[in-house]
Amino acid sequence: IGLGVGNIMAGFYGGIAGCAMIGQTIVNVEMGKGRSRISTLAAGIVLLVLVTALSEVMAKIPMAVLAGIMAIVAVKTFSWHSVQPGTLKNAPVAETVVMLVTVVATVFTGNLAIGVLGGIMMMFILP
Repeated sequence: IGLGVGNIMAGFYGGIAGCAMIGQTIVNVEMGKGRSRISTLAAGIVLLVLVTALSEVMAKIPMAVLAGIMAIVAVKTFSWHSVQPGTLKNAPVAETVVMLVTVVATVFTGNLAIGVLGGIMMMFILP
């Protein structure tokens, strides 16, 4: 319910609906070793203050900085172990093919939705 209400409210603040829990969790765990519900509450309150009371200050942050932060969160979120040759060798061939189709379709089209759709279609085709 909270995520739904938050997504609706994002439109009122000129934001884009979504779920940033993975990024927020990575930041909590990596930066402050926060693993409790209080750390999530604190992160939510800080974000609310940044978006409401400090929106003019936040608007001055260059997009390149925000893109860099997003890239770091993506790198820290990715499971690098999953693409090591030893792991891929032991994984079922169908899973590896689905992963490769998804990645290739996403990279070549520049559209994650098409990549996911390609992966889902490949799951139906493969045994």
